[in-house]
Amino acid sequence: MSLPVDAHGMRPDYLDDGIPPVKPLVLLETDGTVIHIRSVARLQTALTQRRRLAVRTVVETLGADVLPDHPRGGYHLWLRLPRGTDESEFLSAALARGTALAPGTYFHADQPDVPRVRLSYAAAPTTADLVTGIHRLEGLV
Repeated sequence: MSLPVDAHGMRPDYLDDGIPPVKPLVLLETDGTVIHIRSVARLQTALTQRRRLAVRTVVETLGADVLPDHPRGGYHLWLRLPRGTDESEFLSAALARGTALAPGTYFHADQPDVPRVRLSYAAAPTTADLVTGIHRLEGLV
């Protein structure tokens, strides 16, 4: 099926007549990007699996005290460090072992009650990298 054109190109006023209706699976439009719900569902499943793996690995490797709150979504785990731990020294030691974490102070408007660091389970290239990165923190807490 063809659409009429004029000197400026295709005539958008004929689109409704020229293109047969299509029932999309379901689309979300955010900032001009079209996302298929099926892709979002796959992403949600993958993130849920990663989160569960990260929680289990943190608790088994570092102890339950490090993760008093188990998240139900998101992309990060907040690891609670013992009172008096120097966050900067902990982050440097973790990085020296090959695990990058974000300082908790970057995400607080005021000083938190205990030091925390943010571990991103979504940013790890693979689940094996995620597990290895957590295991590298053993003995630092």
